[in-house]
Amino acid sequence: MCCLGLTKLSPPKPIGPNTPPVNPLGWAASSDIRTDTSLLSALTFFQHQETPGSPSASPACLYRRCLLFTRTVPAASTMSGLATILKKATSKMNREFVTKNLITSRASKHTRYEILDGKLCGKIAKNLNLDAWKGTNIIEMNPGFGLLGITLNKALSPRSHILLEPDKHYHAHLSELKEDCTNMHIVKLDGYDWDTYSRLVTGPFAKKDFAPDYVPPQIETLPNTGDLNTSLLFIGNIAHRADSDRIVTQLLQTCFVGSWIQQFGRVRFILLVKSEAKERILPRVIQTRSRPSILASSSCEVTEVASAPGIRTGKGFQTSILNSKRLVGVDIKQLGEKADIDIKMRKPVDRILLNYNHWRVAEKQAGDKVTRQILYRKEIWEGKLRVAIGEYLSARFLEDYSALKYTDRTTEDLINEYETCKGKPRPNPLENQITPEQREMFSEFEEEYLIPGMGPTAMKKAVEDELYAESTVPKLLQAAEERNKDPLEINVNTQVHPEGRRITVVDFVPQVPHEYFLHKDPDVVQKRFLTFDWMVRSIFTLRAQTVKIALKSLVPGGEYILDEIPDGKGKELGKRRVRCLSTDDLITLARAWEAWPFKPIDEEYGGYSSQAGLVVPLRSEKRT
Repeated sequence: MCCLGLTKLSPPKPIGPNTPPVNPLGWAASSDIRTDTSLLSALTFFQHQETPGSPSASPACLYRRCLLFTRTVPAASTMSGLATILKKATSKMNREFVTKNLITSRASKHTRYEILDGKLCGKIAKNLNLDAWKGTNIIEMNPGFGLLGITLNKALSPRSHILLEPDKHYHAHLSELKEDCTNMHIVKLDGYDWDTYSRLVTGPFAKKDFAPDYVPPQIETLPNTGDLNTSLLFIGNIAHRADSDRIVTQLLQTCFVGSWIQQFGRVRFILLVKSEAKERILPRVIQTRSRPSILASSSCEVTEVASAPGIRTGKGFQTSILNSKRLVGVDIKQLGEKADIDIKMRKPVDRILLNYNHWRVAEKQAGDKVTRQILYRKEIWEGKLRVAIGEYLSARFLEDYSALKYTDRTTEDLINEYETCKGKPRPNPLENQITPEQREMFSEFEEEYLIPGMGPTAMKKAVEDELYAESTVPKLLQAAEERNKDPLEINVNTQVHPEGRRITVVDFVPQVPHEYFLHKDPDVVQKRFLTFDWMVRSIFTLRAQTVKIALKSLVPGGEYILDEIPDGKGKELGKRRVRCLSTDDLITLARAWEAWPFKPIDEEYGGYSSQAGLVVPLRSEKRT
């Protein structure tokens, strides 16, 4: 790539109807970046398209669009020269878009997913309602470009704002931002290491990781049964990690055992995650309720603050809005309702089928010693047989009754009767079991969320479970709460880098732990959590089955732990489906497992280790 020769231009003239576009920076590139497009021509082209004075006509925004348009990012040696020129022409805040190119132009599979819209960050800060956290201490993990962190810094004026950024490519940019922010410190430690958070407070403060002017934050330590600890706020960007859902799960585990930042009490944390990870934490339908959502609802009040829109294509999964046209590219023909009439041809069809009764087949198979495979999906084959018989009878009626008035019927009438011989649609088993209001309430659920082709039994179970989840107080699905009904929308084309990445801002407010997890001995708390977590992970592999069936999969005779539940509630709990269990129900099962005298003594729980870092093989412990 060639270097740019820069020459000073005369002051720009006002743009009129017949005035050619001018260079808003007052600088021009004398050599072409590509054979047919120069930096100056692209820059003036975009400037001429925008309304003077609009935000999109700012020099920094135009320069960014120019770089993206020409598909060129100057080399590192030239980059510093361009940044110097831009610094003379624009303010520091307007240089944010160009700084993004300076930082993220390098090709890497670990490129951070960033929010690049300052107005959106302002709306996020407002919706978070952080008035009680003014003057707090902020720990920001992987700030990267840092636009969200800067917005919260200006809104809260924290006593200390620590940036945990191990990537050296961001340090120069963050150092410039530090000049305009309150008490901001750059620390080169890795936020995925548990020990990092203790070192921030107690040291040691190594020179290679901490700046000379670093001041340890003064964080209060409160009991987890008291109020929220407003002396600390955590912000983390883990959207670039492929295992972000695992990281979120581990952070939720710390709310039970009181490690990580939860060692200071109930500390609020805000995470930028992939939208796929958010779907596991905040499922919209009861069918996709799984272990991550159980841990979230059992430990935190989770709020979806801002999210990229999507179109659901299955059990809670989403497709980018960019691909929505592909899903509806073919026009769907609206079928008219057929009249529900009694067709005389149905009776002879049934009469012919009667000749092939099961007793004839059974009589034949009784003398046959060969083991036969049971026919799969018998109703499908029976339907094909009805079609064949109906076609045969249609032809016979034309031949046998040609002299009768039946011949006056048109071919179209016969075709309609033949189509009816295939069989009417199976009636909805819930037609007489739910009210019209409930049917209207869950019409969207039935049309969009249920899998096409689901059998009537599975459909009935799904709708019943959805009705049950909607009726509980509090609701089984936090996504159904009022606070999660209307999150802010993130435009993946203009507000996110890299373009098209679907990210979500999620707010976690830890709740007071259940009494089952409150004990003076930390080892007892951890063992109880391991039992609870193991129980959830094991039985949710059969989430659509009843609790009794799921318990059988644990150990032989596992269903008998229901007998350990007092007041005869075990029998009722055993009939409930696993995905409909509340936190109290799951803790009841964990306690019953502990009290069951026949449980194995050599089982291993894959659980949580407070000494490990994030996303590592967790230490297993044997129950004694």
